[in-house]
Order: sequence, then structure tokens, then C-alpha cells
Amino acid sequence: MPDPFAPRVGGVMSADIAVPEHERVVRFYSRVLTTGETPLWREDLMNSRGMPVIGIGAQSSAYADLPMQWMPHMQVADVARSVERALALGGREVMHGKDDSGASQWAVLLDPSGAGFGLIPVVTPDQIPAGEGDPSMSTGCIAWLDLTVPDASAMRDFYQQVIGWTAQEAARQAGTPFVCTPFVHPGQWGDGLHDVAYYRKAQAVIGLVESDRDYLVKIGVPKEKTHVIGVSPELPPTTDGEGFRHKHGL
Repeated sequence: MPDPFAPRVGGVMSADIAVPEHERVVRFYSRVLTTGETPLWREDLMNSRGMPVIGIGAQSSAYADLPMQWMPHMQVADVARSVERALALGGREVMHGKDDSGASQWAVLLDPSGAGFGLIPVVTPDQIPAGEGDPSMSTGCIAWLDLTVPDASAMRDFYQQVIGWTAQEAARQAGTPFVCTPFVHPGQWGDGLHDVAYYRKAQAVIGLVESDRDYLVKIGVPKEKTHVIGVSPELPPTTDGEGFRHKHGL
């Protein structure tokens, strides 16, 4: 995502964690992030400019059910609807904040793999304070998020439906082509019907070697969309070390 602070569906605005040994963990991250004895985050888990950054809170009975992990908070168009979708797709509800009228304000869920994440409404531009410089480059701001799971395709589909996350949409918003490198393992991963449909939406599909491209075309990716970039030298069955050194003056 080009700008994690952008007020839009799918934007990751912050991440926090509630820990039992709060002072010790704060000291740890203050040293790791080189913020000194006064860490970036304030009591409201924002930095000194009011921008969302990672935050460390003290664990209390109200947060006892939260998983012990950094919790990313993602913007969605409708919190209640996203919660409903998540539950229908095998997710679990941990916490669900509602106002006096019962309208959803935020939620914490577990995806089918057990990873926790938060949902918040889309933040309006006036809610993001203007700061000096580029906030996305500030220490303590989120630079990257990833999730390693046994079934990546299933988790991709889950988050697409719950949050509206798609690489195609991120590329469209950034005004750049959508290019993917599938790393297909024939018969094991990445060559299912949904996978192929996903690749066909890309402006370009990358194979590391010619055999990758041949297989992508075989399973239904248009040949004109495929490209080979190489990954490592492919040595012939026999080699002539002395001849190579002589040819290149080594």
C-alpha cells in the first residue's frame, strides 16, 4: 500500500499490543527503536505529532482475551458488515465495540488461521493531523505487514472479502500497473481455478525461468501477459572451467 496513513478502505492506520509487563516491554522497544527513555507513543498510542504509530498498552481484564501479538487496525467501509462476513468465512469475534444505539464502532477478530486484527471505520482526512516531513518515514510508523499461513490462497480470499484488500485495487489507487509473481508449485500451490483467475486480472505475470512461463500459459494465463526475469544462472549439463576463465581473463 503506497501510504498506510491514507483515509481509505484497506488502509492500516496503527498497530498495538497489550502486555502484562508493560514497563519492561516499553523499555525494550524504546531501546530497539532507539527512541531513548521517552518512547514515541503517548498514552493514546499516538506519536508526539498525533500520528498513529505502534503502541504498547498495559494488559487489563478488559483486554484479557486479546492474542499476545501486534494487532494491526484496518479501515473498512462498514465495521458491522465486515464482522458479519468474517464470521461467515470462519473468523471469530474477540471484542466488538458499539455505541449506545448498538452501531458498530470497532472490532477485534481472529481470522481462520488464528491471527488477530482490528477493524475501524475509514478515517476522515480531517482526523489526521498535519505533521512535519513525511510521516510514513518516521521511526515507529508501520512500514510493512505480512502474514505467513499454511493456506495463503484461502487467507487472501478471506481478507479480500472482509476488508476489501486486493493488490489490484492498491495498484489502481497508486496509478501503477498490477504485476504479480505467482511462484507456482505445480499440483501443490498456486495453480487452482481462483489463482488463475487472479493472475489473468494482472497487467503482467512474472516467471523466473522459461519453464515457469510455459506452465503459466498452460494453466490459462495469456502468453502476452507473461514475462521471464531470471533468477540465477542455469548451467549447462557440462562445464569447462578453464575455458571460462580464459574467455573472461580470470
